[in-house]
Amino acid sequence: MQSEELAESVSKLIDPRLADAVDMSDVQTTSTASYSKFVTREMGKVEALLKVILSPVDSVADTYRALLPKGTPMWSTEGCLEQERFALLQLKPFFYSPSELENWVEGDHNSDCCQWDRVECNNDTTKRVISLGLFQTRDEEMGEWYLNASLFSTFQQLQWLDLSYNGIAGCVENEGRLP
Repeated sequence: MQSEELAESVSKLIDPRLADAVDMSDVQTTSTASYSKFVTREMGKVEALLKVILSPVDSVADTYRALLPKGTPMWSTEGCLEQERFALLQLKPFFYSPSELENWVEGDHNSDCCQWDRVECNNDTTKRVISLGLFQTRDEEMGEWYLNASLFSTFQQLQWLDLSYNGIAGCVENEGRLP
């Protein structure tokens, strides 16, 4: 089967709106088995992309979970849970002032968020975030902040949260849910 015929066959199998999302550039003359594997692989990519784009997002963790390769654990083997580490890094831009949160490191996946400034985790094996002391960590030049409380929904065992002196002017509705 020639690559043009293969492309035409694939376009008949998938939704026309998704046809441009399937990469046909690496297709050569191929067997039926190879063709089937190719279609399955490409459709898996399209399906994963659509899940991220079209699904309602309940929290930062849901977004993170959708972006992880299938089978990737949601926790770190040492230290804090990966989903909570990711959520903390998503919070950092809202609070950052030059002298605060310096050890909240994004590029180092071995960085244990339980050891980060202003973060406390429980001492059992789950290493869940139980306390965030984020008082006076927002630079005044950033102006007033309308808090989206869903930013904290990932921290399921959070017992104490201090957001004082951060210029919070009010709250907004959860922006992660679709009507």
